[in-house]
This record gives sequence, C-alpha cells and structure tokens, in this order.
Amino acid sequence: MAIFLYKGVGLAILLQTPAAAQPVPPVDTVAVLWARVRADSQDARAWFELGRSYLNRHLPDTADAALGRAAALDEGALGDSARTFRMFAWGDRALAAWRTSGMEAAADVWAHLPETTKLSAELQELGENLLRACPARGVLVTAGPLDTHAAWYLRFARGLRPDLVIVPLEAWQSDSTFRGRVARELRLAPVPAGRREDVEGRLVSVGDRRPLCASRGFERAPLRGARWTSRPLVWVTGKVGADRVAPEDFVFAAMRLALDHSATWAPPAMAIYRRSAAATPALCRSMKTFAIAREAGCR
Repeated sequence: MAIFLYKGVGLAILLQTPAAAQPVPPVDTVAVLWARVRADSQDARAWFELGRSYLNRHLPDTADAALGRAAALDEGALGDSARTFRMFAWGDRALAAWRTSGMEAAADVWAHLPETTKLSAELQELGENLLRACPARGVLVTAGPLDTHAAWYLRFARGLRPDLVIVPLEAWQSDSTFRGRVARELRLAPVPAGRREDVEGRLVSVGDRRPLCASRGFERAPLRGARWTSRPLVWVTGKVGADRVAPEDFVFAAMRLALDHSATWAPPAMAIYRRSAAATPALCRSMKTFAIAREAGCR
C-alpha cells in the first residue's frame, strides 16, 4: 500500500528537535528494541523507537500501542513526540480507509479517536489557521505529515470546516488507487482510455469547479500549471469567491506558549509561519500581537 506519511525522507525533514530527531530504526533493529523493553518495560526511548519503526512499516495498530506506552512513561519532549506520532498512526488508518472505502470511512476512523489522544495546542492552532485560510468548499493540498495531520485533526476530530477536502499531495501523486477514489469523490473527469494521466494537471483541474488551496507547508507553490495567488498561510487558485480572512484575524497564541516552553513541535510549525510571513507581510501585524514576529522573521 502506497501511504506517504512515514517515509524516511519525510520524517527526516519533519523531525527537527532533539527529542524527535533520532533516525527511524531500521527493521533489523526491531528485535533489539523488543529485547530492550522485555528487559526494562519502563524504557520509554525503546518504546518510542519501536513505535516509529512500526509507523515506517505501515503497521499503525502496533505503532499506536508502542507510542502510547512511550507517552505514558515520559512526560517530557519524548512523550510529546510520542503523542503526536500516535495521531499520525490514526491518520494512517484514516488514509487507508479513505483509499479503500471513501471519505466517509476515513471520517469514521477519526470518530473513534480516543478522547485522550489529542494534538498539541500549537499544532491544533496551525490546523485551524490553515482551515480558516482556505475559501469555502475548497480543496486544501497539504505538503507532509505536519500540515496534513494538523488540518485533518481539526477537520474530522474537532468538526471544523466540513466543507473542505484535505488532500495530501504525496499520496495523490504516488498512489493511483487513492487518486482514483479522490477523483471520483471530487467528480473529476475520468482519464480517457489509452491516454496517459496528467497526475498534477488533474488535481489542478479541481479549480474549474471550486477553490484549490495549497498549504505553506510547501517551500514553493506546487502543481505545475496552477496559477496561484498568494493569501495568508496558503496559495489559492480556481473558482475562489470573495470570502477571505484578514491577515490580522489569524491567531498565534498557542505558538507563543509553545516557543516559551521549547515544545517539540514548535520549530516545524514555526517554519510554516515564517514562509507565510515572508509571502504575506501583513501577517506580521497579528504575529506582533502574539509576540512571535521575531521568530517569524518579521521586520
């Protein structure tokens, strides 16, 4: 199954803090890690590395159990990382359900998320900001695990912006079954028989009927052929209406607290905000209000 969330390259880019930046254990070390936890069931680091290894092998149930154990044992940065990776495991389940049975099946996975399993406040805030930035009935294209799961969690677990569809670009590009499922749900025209599919162009064609947004999780605007317009936190194209959120209306309170406490997931989330501020300097007014302007690179 071609699921994008836990590929080694993506993880290496994502994990930028000491608690989470250790390499994903290769498969042949799993036996060693199990030996460690059998010898010492309180070894939080071993449980954490086991969980990440199982995520990398697309075994979300086993990963969830191991990461849950790590989170219970460690209240510091490693535990914060474990709790976030548990959310990634739920996202893996939801993506697999969407791939095989449709978006309603993915929503059902999220509906069974345990109440105790939550994203950190700064990632919830990031997800809410991204959802607010995308116009009504839009399709939000996400760059990687961080912005994908932040947006999915707010969309499905918290019930925000049910009008939006959130599509991880790597899954769209690499998984033809997933792409076919999403294309049907978005009512895109089928690829004519005998013609090679233009994978990116097909997603761009969403803009013929509804707004298409791209997260600032991308370092540069994605999708060849898309005529993007810059907005706070996103690029937009397609049938975009007049509705938009003013730059001053975005909130960064949780990010300020996360920076103050050196939270594990603050740096990668802050990278998205820095790109957003560089593209939309008006965001700096709100960032100054919440005292993150310096970290965002505002002048």
